[in-house]
Amino acid sequence: MHIDRVVLVGQMGAGKTTVGKALSASFGLPLIDIDLMLARRHNLSIKQIFSYMGEDYFRQVEAQLISEVIRMPKVVVATGGGCIEDKNTRDNLSKCGTVVYLQVSLSIQKQRLRCATDRPLLNKVDRLKYRDKLYASIADLEIDTDYLTVSEIVEDVYNFCRKSA
Repeated sequence: MHIDRVVLVGQMGAGKTTVGKALSASFGLPLIDIDLMLARRHNLSIKQIFSYMGEDYFRQVEAQLISEVIRMPKVVVATGGGCIEDKNTRDNLSKCGTVVYLQVSLSIQKQRLRCATDRPLLNKVDRLKYRDKLYASIADLEIDTDYLTVSEIVEDVYNFCRKSA
């Protein structure tokens, strides 16, 4: 089966990085984690980039990275949760390969991120719902991750890609 590019989108805590690693190993494709790439390029944590340079700067650089990465063939891409709010990024993602929206309920999201102290967006339910609509608008495949194992999610993505090939 030929798999060119799989892009994972979804809220924080949906499992984009974890599923991305598993897909990368399973499909034999490199994983590009946008948040990790951005942090490495700046030699700062995401929290520090937001704090020192602001969200507008972060989103601008994030959009530039995504536009670079989506031109790379044969990759798995794990995006940041907020990238979806940028219209150009949505447009780029919607035509770059198989976009998989990893859905997560707010209760499971809070449970998965219970140790995270830097996630104020969890208290902004309206913004999270807004993002959910945006993710769904570009997704080729939607997977509810609440009670699935990583292996089950990988199998769902594999089966979808196989049928689409």
